Amino acid sequence: IRSHAVTCARYFDYRYRQILKLFKDNAGIFGEHYVTIFYWRLEFQQRGSWHVHDTYWLSNTPSH
Repeated sequence: IRSHAVTCARYFDYRYRQILKLFKDNAGIFGEHYVTIFYWRLEFQQRGSWHVHDTYWLSNTPSH
């Protein structure tokens, strides 16, 4: 990761945006419960690897 930091950052960003696009799609993995609002926080570990903490609000969710 340290020797190719920019490449790793671009790849991580691309993968995360593709997952988010899938979540927001009406025909995505949640079906009719697509993501309407989301929050994410990007963090780095000491050794340089990235990770994301995120929360998603889905539409049309059943209420109890």
